[in-house]
Amino acid sequence: MTCRRRLAFAATIILCLVALAVVTPRLMVASYRRSVTPAPVTAIAAYRDAYNGSETLHAVARALVHDRPMLVAVGEGSLILTNDEGNHLWTRQEAPGRSELYAVTGGPAGFVAVGSGGTATLSADAINWQEVQTGVEGTLTAIAASRDRYVTIGPAGMASSSDGRHWRPTALPQEANLMAITYAGDLFVAVGENVSAVSSNGLDWRLCKMSEGAVLQSITHSPSLGFVAGGADGLLLRSRDGCRWAPLGPVPDATIRAVLAVPQGIVATGTGGIIGLAWPGKAWQEGVSDARYNLESLVRTDDRIVAVGTGGVILSSADGRRWQVERPSAGQPMLGAIFNGRFTAVGGGGSILTSTDGENWTRRVPATRRVLWGLAQHDNGLIAVGDRGLVMMSRNGVLWSSRFSGTRTDLLGVAAFRRQLIAVGRNGTILTSPDGDGWTPRRTTAPNRSTSLALWAVASARDYVVAVGENGLISVSRDGTTWKTLPPLTRQDLLAVMASGNEAVAVGTDGVILRTTDGNIWTQETSGTQEKLCAVAFWQSTVIATGSGGTILTSAAPGQWTTRASGTQSTLCAAAAAGGGVLVALGYSGAISHSFDGGVTWEATSQRVREGYWLARADGDVIATGTAVDHGRVGATRSPVVGISAPLLGDGYWVATRDGHVHVVGAVPDFGEVTTKLEPGQEIVGIDHTPSGLGYRLLAQDGAIFCFGNALCDLPAGLGSPAEKPASAAVDIVSAPVGEGYGILYADGRVRTFGSLKYLGDAPTLGQRGEGAAKALSITLQPKGEGYWILANDGSVTGVGAAPSFPATDAAPMTGTGRHSRRPVAIAARADGNGVWLAMSDGQVIDRSPPP
Repeated sequence: MTCRRRLAFAATIILCLVALAVVTPRLMVASYRRSVTPAPVTAIAAYRDAYNGSETLHAVARALVHDRPMLVAVGEGSLILTNDEGNHLWTRQEAPGRSELYAVTGGPAGFVAVGSGGTATLSADAINWQEVQTGVEGTLTAIAASRDRYVTIGPAGMASSSDGRHWRPTALPQEANLMAITYAGDLFVAVGENVSAVSSNGLDWRLCKMSEGAVLQSITHSPSLGFVAGGADGLLLRSRDGCRWAPLGPVPDATIRAVLAVPQGIVATGTGGIIGLAWPGKAWQEGVSDARYNLESLVRTDDRIVAVGTGGVILSSADGRRWQVERPSAGQPMLGAIFNGRFTAVGGGGSILTSTDGENWTRRVPATRRVLWGLAQHDNGLIAVGDRGLVMMSRNGVLWSSRFSGTRTDLLGVAAFRRQLIAVGRNGTILTSPDGDGWTPRRTTAPNRSTSLALWAVASARDYVVAVGENGLISVSRDGTTWKTLPPLTRQDLLAVMASGNEAVAVGTDGVILRTTDGNIWTQETSGTQEKLCAVAFWQSTVIATGSGGTILTSAAPGQWTTRASGTQSTLCAAAAAGGGVLVALGYSGAISHSFDGGVTWEATSQRVREGYWLARADGDVIATGTAVDHGRVGATRSPVVGISAPLLGDGYWVATRDGHVHVVGAVPDFGEVTTKLEPGQEIVGIDHTPSGLGYRLLAQDGAIFCFGNALCDLPAGLGSPAEKPASAAVDIVSAPVGEGYGILYADGRVRTFGSLKYLGDAPTLGQRGEGAAKALSITLQPKGEGYWILANDGSVTGVGAAPSFPATDAAPMTGTGRHSRRPVAIAARADGNGVWLAMSDGQVIDRSPPP
């Protein structure tokens, strides 16, 4: 063999060895997958539909009650929640009325909340509340207090009081549309549409002009910056005297609903989950937030910042950057519904539901997390509109695609009229489009009326199209292009409108109902209720109106309204009618009322909880069952999967492997992994996400915790938790349902908790059975955290706290070879909190629930 041939032979051998070094690990993984068909299941994550939510919280305030700091949050349907600042527990209080409460403050006589119908609701102790009239005939949206006076404002007027009981109405300065008010430095300062107003006593006001287009909806005071106001299009302005304003700096293109001064700067929150910090000369610092929530109000305590918003959610933060859920949303409310061969409903968090019979609903995979406020049918299918100018279109109600409307203003209603689409929204927005792709802004003539009032709904009659909104606003057009605003008949907010033929009916707060047959002349009718009416539908000649408190009214003739028993107390803000007299109204808290006789009799049913789960196999395969959506599997991994975690809406999941990789599947954020942080021999054994889904924790078998996103590691021991770390290995981790907290399960059945997760006990018998005894494998919480379950490798489930225990029975391990061997591996809580899913290594899932 020549020298050249020897060199060639040697090179060939080297190349072959390199190829084997590269290919062999992959062949080993592939061989492993083929030898175990399928790979064993190692983890489970539960899922349930969550599309019906509780009332929105509009405002939150702080005050001293008997020298003890208290927080009060208020919202829809006179919702009042209180919180002793020393804890994170919120308690619902009994309200004296049903008015929508838009603002609250602490003052000289205690807490005072204001809202629809010009009402004020007051309490000296935050527990016992009394409702009085302010004399303002319309909605009040903001309130502030000095040392000796309350001042409240709204589109309809202004009022002041020294004790919260006796009020003095005052005309707004020069018909100014003021939206927010605060008191600081011996000054009341109010801001609104292109103006601010300043007063030293709350009675005599000086009006100051701003630049055109400045629509300000929130205000705070900073010792270093002075007054700071925020509003539409991310606008932030500051002023030392409340009269001369200068830009503070822009934030992301969204409406700012609340601003609050903190040592780090100005915290701003708003629509689409916008939340972050602003400071002069610095870039906007985006906070870790959840875009499912619109955050309406902020307050600062001694140790945290609290934000409240849609679905009754309450978030808190120590620094304005990292936020945790303090009170979870009960889900997403449904806000609009139609029937076009089948029922379709849209609502919060991008929720889209369809139903063929009005009883059984299917959740469609959302293409957005923004609130969808309005829904309409047009020649080519369906159109929905929502927050930040969102437009969604669909041919069948199943598959949806988004369009750009040309605005970031929230769109609240949509209708089809004479081969064009019309969308309306906040700040008097009116848009038209021939096809949903290109949109043209329109203006309404509004003599002596503010053009920044929100238009909540729009409907098309035979000869006209009408939009209705705040403070009794009604705008009418004969062609969709030229609009005219009518003189108001009411100062109540008009929240919904529907037309049939040439007749239209509009409904709103405090039971207001208006009717017209030509769009020009409207008549106010007596409804017989003070409840908020937020949906209206036609079935033949019958009009159906629904609203808060489960209110359902029907009218077979003008001026004649009959109250119907709905069978529910839930707010009903989505209603639709099908053929044959079938009507459906959807409630905020999962209730549905049906009528099969044109609205005469109604039957309420709770929507069946639809749940499912994901199973993760050791090789990265993920199996979706029930309503859990299959978002895909993990690619080839050299380390086995040890955990899977999915946030509330199930838009994706995180899959963790033993070597510290975190694989992101679906529409969940990638917060990082720990592959380079593990010590030699250190292995990951579990993963769980924070309540908001904006972070997760990884657990190593030696008890080490690795935190990502808004998850915190350095937390004090939970209430009653043992301080001493067990000698056995850590096997699983679980996060608190609210707040900052987590728990660690150890192989001997012991549990340690941290932060807001309360320690409830251990599974002590697992550590007392001697060598070869059963060991703990997995832990899961009841949804509200009142108990937890511990799974052992003998198949037994130990309940701690309020959680019941379950014997091993058919979950006991079975020895065998290949696919015939099985053992319990993981556990997940059922949606009702009474039972668990128990996952076996062979893919079987056993339902452990107490007998009915």
